[in-house]
Amino acid sequence: MSSASKHFYKGAYYVRPMPNHLSLKPIMLNLISSAKSHSLNTKEEVIGRCDWQFMEEQRDWVDVFLASAYEALRTLPWQWLLAQPEILSCWFQQYEESEYHTWHNHGRCSYSAVYFLELADANMATEFITPYSAPGHSLVEQFIVREGDIVIFPSGLVHRSTKNSGCKKTSIAMNLDFLGDYRGAIKEFGLTT
Repeated sequence: MSSASKHFYKGAYYVRPMPNHLSLKPIMLNLISSAKSHSLNTKEEVIGRCDWQFMEEQRDWVDVFLASAYEALRTLPWQWLLAQPEILSCWFQQYEESEYHTWHNHGRCSYSAVYFLELADANMATEFITPYSAPGHSLVEQFIVREGDIVIFPSGLVHRSTKNSGCKKTSIAMNLDFLGDYRGAIKEFGLTT
């Protein structure tokens, strides 16, 4: 197969600003600071605080977060919104200096997302491995985001939180799907089989 016939990853991810991020940030950070959490310290991840293990429990920050997250998801292109977005799970992660989460992906969902609640340095944003890479090009790219953005990407995309250098980074990870009967919407747009 010639390189001209290969498919190259063009960035099938979306970045959306979190509505009211500036007013939401102090509320969320306050709720997260008092939330039940645990730390992770393995070869694959060193995370100072997260609540991954407590997702089945009531967490005060989640209701506040979900209202704004769904508002951000409603700004996706109409083709994505033929079915309703549903956030299946979410959890926070706080990284201090030198903490990280190595390469991984998310299963049992179609899409994953990260809300960068606290991101002083855009160079500390999530990196991903491109599914297709042109010869001589890097396999690793970084999502182009800033604090207050949500990035939504296919859940099978292998990604990582690089080793944090400097300021604390707080992110909220999500798994989501687009559910429901989209056939009526397709008819409405005049698309047929």
